[in-house]
Amino acid sequence: MSWVKDLNIIYEALNAENTISEGDVITGAVLFNSTSEIKVKSISVKVKGEARVRWTSKKGKESVTHKANHRYFKVKQYLIAQQSKATVLPTGSHRLNFTVQIPEGDFPSSFHGDYGNIVYTLEAKVSRSWLWPSRMKTQLNFVSKSYALRGGMRCLQSGTVDQKAGIFSKGRVNMSATADKKCSPGETLSVVANINNTSSKKVTPKFNLRQVTDYKAQGRALTVIKILGSGAGNPITSGTEGSVMCQVQIPENALCSIYNCSVISVQYTMQVCLDIKFSFDPTVILPLDILPAKFLCQRVDSDFGLYPAAPPGGHLQFPSTSFSTCPAPYPGCSGAYGYPPPMSQCPPPYSFPSDPRAPSAPYPAEQGSGRPGLYVLE
Repeated sequence: MSWVKDLNIIYEALNAENTISEGDVITGAVLFNSTSEIKVKSISVKVKGEARVRWTSKKGKESVTHKANHRYFKVKQYLIAQQSKATVLPTGSHRLNFTVQIPEGDFPSSFHGDYGNIVYTLEAKVSRSWLWPSRMKTQLNFVSKSYALRGGMRCLQSGTVDQKAGIFSKGRVNMSATADKKCSPGETLSVVANINNTSSKKVTPKFNLRQVTDYKAQGRALTVIKILGSGAGNPITSGTEGSVMCQVQIPENALCSIYNCSVISVQYTMQVCLDIKFSFDPTVILPLDILPAKFLCQRVDSDFGLYPAAPPGGHLQFPSTSFSTCPAPYPGCSGAYGYPPPMSQCPPPYSFPSDPRAPSAPYPAEQGSGRPGLYVLE
């Protein structure tokens, strides 16, 4: 039987979103009731941040578990320090105040996924001699300050592809696609595709917004791809050219990009392809950064005024994507297939200590299971 009842830990919210970040100071209290006089060995609070990954695969007839754990910090504070003689607390209600600070560092934001988590917790612990300690833990919503380095002004990026229409047709198709590099959950992202179809077949532009989550452990990688939205525009007939604009609603609950964790990464891409029967589909892949809204600002262009998150006008949200005719692509950069554009019209890039999007060494696909380490969830 425990004489410590209703153990709870509370803290003051630092903002309307109730988020914390590197360097923040958390002020709160540990609350509990005692049904009788108790002897306490120590009472402490602990704030901790760590990333955990775990999944199981088949290797022949055996199941193999892959797991990894990375701790970012652990800060502990004693409210009643451990002594040679126990501290006696009277019967009744008790409140012990505390102040603890999150260390400075490059820590990833909170994340909860199918095969791993990035979790920040605040825990209270009441220890008594010869008895199991009483604990109370609450999770913190952590938002990394590293987004500030990747935020700032919006920048357009584009990619192009030029390809033969296929074995059973003549001619070529050329497509360029342009989109915002950065956006935030709940915003509308505009993607413009310009198509020149000199082939003997009609082509149909298709759009897919993808979330790519990589879990890494023990030299292996597991990739989960979720299609957050998809749609198709009107076909471009043989010997014609045209422009199609797709307005994509980023889901309100979309996770922000994670690029500074060694065991979990979350990235987004807009995949624009031309559907051609009996042919490989020409495809442009535009990497996106999904960042918290407070770290983004608008881009001002002297010729085109304020560039909004999406052009005005009615539209449908995914999965019912809206398309319209666009007379010309947005001005800006032109990049090679699937890669970000030159940054001549964008603000100077920040200098990072390392490439946040790539691990220090490549992770091979899962071996021995008869299938690659790739799962697609739609």
